[in-house]
Amino acid sequence: MGYKTLLFSNPCKLRVKSFQLACKFQETEDEISIPLEDISTIVLENMQIEVTNYFLSACGEYNITLFSCDKKHHPNVVLTPFYQHSRNTKIAFKQIKMSEPLKKRLWQKL
Repeated sequence: MGYKTLLFSNPCKLRVKSFQLACKFQETEDEISIPLEDISTIVLENMQIEVTNYFLSACGEYNITLFSCDKKHHPNVVLTPFYQHSRNTKIAFKQIKMSEPLKKRLWQKL
């Protein structure tokens, strides 16, 4: 089970290599590797980050949640594994069914 949250805010290429997330940064040509089993969440903040389809598939396989941000650095896409624990699905459906006033009050508190 993963426990690391990763934030990528510089241009890079993300791919899977030997069951590890391989990140190659464009500016320095450095490459780092992190075991996929240690990752719980990935946030992609830069618009110039490249990912492979195998990377996206591995995120689903290892139950990694992926957030992608827009030009203003606000999360606008959330990718979650399709068959996660049923509790997550119930929570998602409850959030979808929330009334607008409740959503607005919750956003004010955030």
